[in-house]
Amino acid sequence: MNKRWDFAQMLHVGQKLFKSIHRRKRMASSNHDVHLLARSINELLPRGIQSLIGGTYTPRFLKRYYFKDEMLDQLYLADRVVQYLLLQ
Repeated sequence: MNKRWDFAQMLHVGQKLFKSIHRRKRMASSNHDVHLLARSINELLPRGIQSLIGGTYTPRFLKRYYFKDEMLDQLYLADRVVQYLLLQ
C-alpha cells in the first residue's frame, strides 16, 4: 500500500495532534468542544481516516459566527484534525 494512505500512520499522527490540542485546552470549560470530542475521538478519527482513504470525506459541521461586519465559518475540531491529515 502507498505510504501516503497508510491507515495506522494517519491514525497515529491524528491522535498525536488531538492530544496536543487537548493538552492546550485542558483548562477550558467542561462544555468546550475539545472535551466533548475527547469522549468520542476513538470513533470519529478512524471513521474520518477511512473516508479520506475511500475518497468519500466531507466535513460534517460548520460553526458559523456572526459579527457586525462579517460572518465566519469554522470547521468542527474533528474535521480540522482530519483535514490536517489530508494535507500531510
